[in-house]
Amino acid sequence: MIMGRSELAVSEIAFTPSAITADNDLRIVSVTIAAYDYLATLPAEYRFYQSSNRRSSGLVLFVLIRYTSVIVLVVSNVGFFYHGFTPNTCGHFHLAVPALKVVQTMVSQAILAIRAYNISQLPMVFKSIFPDACIDRWKLHER
Repeated sequence: MIMGRSELAVSEIAFTPSAITADNDLRIVSVTIAAYDYLATLPAEYRFYQSSNRRSSGLVLFVLIRYTSVIVLVVSNVGFFYHGFTPNTCGHFHLAVPALKVVQTMVSQAILAIRAYNISQLPMVFKSIFPDACIDRWKLHER
C-alpha cells in the first residue's frame, strides 16, 4: 500500500490520460532537444572528422556514442508512438531498445575506461582488463 491506496488503485493512476499525455510531451521534448543538439554540434563534428586520424580510437568512440544515442532515441520513440505493431512484429521489436541501450552503455563505459586509463598512466597490462570486464558483463546479461 502506498499512502493508503491499494496496488490496483496506484496502477490505475499511472495510466490516466493526463499521465499518458505528459509522457508523450516529455518524449517529444526529448527528441526536440536531441535534434537541436545534433544539428548545433554538426559543424564541430565535421571539424573533428577533418582534424583526426580516421582510425583513432577517439573518433571511433565519438561516432559510436553519438549515433548509438540517436538510434536508441529514434527506435524507442518509434516503438512508443507507432500503434500498428502486430503481436509478431512486436515480439521482434520489443527487445531492440534494451539491446541498443546495452550497446550504448558499453560504448559509454569504454569511453570512461579509456579516459580513466589516460589520466592514471597505468602500465599497458591494464588495457586487457576492460575487454574482460565487458565480456563478463555480457555474460551476466545472458542469465
